[in-house]
Amino acid sequence: MKNFLFIITVLVGLVGCQKPQESIQGYEYKLTGTPQDVDITIAFSKADNRFFGHALNRYFGTYQIKDQYMTLGPVGSTMMAGPQEIMKAESDYFKDLAEVQSYKATPGQLILVLKNKKELVFNKIGTFQE
Repeated sequence: MKNFLFIITVLVGLVGCQKPQESIQGYEYKLTGTPQDVDITIAFSKADNRFFGHALNRYFGTYQIKDQYMTLGPVGSTMMAGPQEIMKAESDYFKDLAEVQSYKATPGQLILVLKNKKELVFNKIGTFQE
């Protein structure tokens, strides 16, 4: 019984010591590992719960964060055409955004975790002015 109480105490202590997430609001990130080196970015507004970025097209939507959980609303975008491989990369990316369930943020990186546990890894590229 003493061992059980000790383990529970240690686990509660570890959970309580977790560092809070870095803020993602007001920052822009670039997706790593994109096919054909397609530049895909995402940024998060401070003023309201909007996200936006650029792939082949400019895109936008809303987001909600509670603790480490995140949901991204439907993605809207401009409708420019381009090379087939870039259009496919953008389409796949938009589908992935709909599957985001949580995130991890460090001072230099953002990781969006999808429902299937796939991770989209972004490097911070700076701040933006709203």
